[in-house]
Amino acid sequence: MPRLSGVEVVRPRRNGGRVYAMQDAGAGAGAGRAGAPTERLIEAALVVVAEVASPRGHDVGAQLAALAGAGASVLTGLDVGARTVLATGMVLARVRAGAFGAAAELAAAETSRVADGLFGVTPADASAFWAAIAEVAVLGGDLGVAVDASRRASDAAAGHLGAQERAAGLRAVVLALEGRYGEAGRIARQAVADAPGLPTPAALCAEMVVAVARSDVLRLRANTATLARTPIPWARVMAGIAASAAGVLSGAPEQALGDGALMNGIESDSLPVLLRQLAGEWVSAAHIVRGESWRALALWQGESSTAHHVVCVEGARAVAHLGLGEPRAALRATEACLRSGPRHSRRTFPGMLLVRAVAHTRLGDAQAASLAVDEAVAIAQQVGEGTVLAPVGVASEELCDLLERCADDRPHLADTARTLASRWRRLPQLPEAAPAMPPLTRREHAVAWALRDHATVAGIATAFTVSTNTVKTQLRRLYAKIGVAGKQDALDRLEASGFFVAAGPPQE
Repeated sequence: MPRLSGVEVVRPRRNGGRVYAMQDAGAGAGAGRAGAPTERLIEAALVVVAEVASPRGHDVGAQLAALAGAGASVLTGLDVGARTVLATGMVLARVRAGAFGAAAELAAAETSRVADGLFGVTPADASAFWAAIAEVAVLGGDLGVAVDASRRASDAAAGHLGAQERAAGLRAVVLALEGRYGEAGRIARQAVADAPGLPTPAALCAEMVVAVARSDVLRLRANTATLARTPIPWARVMAGIAASAAGVLSGAPEQALGDGALMNGIESDSLPVLLRQLAGEWVSAAHIVRGESWRALALWQGESSTAHHVVCVEGARAVAHLGLGEPRAALRATEACLRSGPRHSRRTFPGMLLVRAVAHTRLGDAQAASLAVDEAVAIAQQVGEGTVLAPVGVASEELCDLLERCADDRPHLADTARTLASRWRRLPQLPEAAPAMPPLTRREHAVAWALRDHATVAGIATAFTVSTNTVKTQLRRLYAKIGVAGKQDALDRLEASGFFVAAGPPQE
């Protein structure tokens, strides 16, 4: 029977709701033995880890609170078994308390400690540790760490009920975020079916990511209902994201914009990076579907993709630029994505290529458009079983015309291209793209911002040290250039074009 620093662990006894018990073994009371407070924390960690591996709906709130409040110093001096169990519980508790930064810091420190391997630990405890590390890495958008940790969790879980399903669920999430939808879907379905209690939230989230890529609104709504009932905060956020995606895909973008908690999480940066950007994906798409591409562009200001582009912020910006009638800006926004090569998640890489294809088509470069579409469809066929995350916000007619052309010209890609075209014809129709804003001179730029600040003609004249007649002339020229007749029309046109977001205020 394994020993944790002088504490004997009685492995699962599920009678009376008692999952783990701790007994003082009476031996090993020398160096390395945990004191009573630490022993209570280890006991709390065992209970939490057991409930996370095989959700039974038990109330573990007190244990989570104790573990979330424990400092990393309590791990010092513990033997490897005790430290692994306690560190696992502390990481999980921090995640569930919404302290994602603290969870990531502790996970990184503990991962570094066992860089050469986790020895002297039971397989079930090793699997639970690596599963916790994978969960934190997924939420942080770090696919590199998530892939390795989820693999280690799966390897260690063999033969351990509960641990296997949790590891499988996390593996499925990682695969889905990589864009390997076929494999992810199969593993997630099996994990849900094999779960001895409630399905693990990770498996449900994997199903949700696959359903989003397949534009499966019915599955998304079912996922929303199930995830909303989980006690895990990040899984409930995923329920909100699933509901937003279902709303946008079914032509009801206001559903994505009406979730106050989700919007607050995006704006306050209180969500971990992956959840914030996944939510941003659908809020951005909702704005574009409503004809508010400038709002979508504003949403991504100051945001950048994680190393693996699980959510491609640059691709989302490109879609907004297309909505503003700016195909060249869309191409510029995604140049770095092309250079990222294999580091770019296949979840978003094909969609980014299709956005570029539409931009090339609008600029009259049919050859470049064809090459981009062919590559996108080939990737979908190779890793996604014909599934690609739709670049919602790009006109479905343009996408489907490009895909039909690919099917006609590339017989080996025809089935996949036509499957995508058939699915995407059902995407919400978009308002016509606004005509591109003509470039403004420095003075016109300054005058436009003065209008936004509600300055009067006299006020502008004073600020620019010119006569009121000069200001009136400059206003007439600005109105003529952007095709409007007066001040309010000018402000509406400038705002709808995203000018105030893209151009920024004039430099002093």
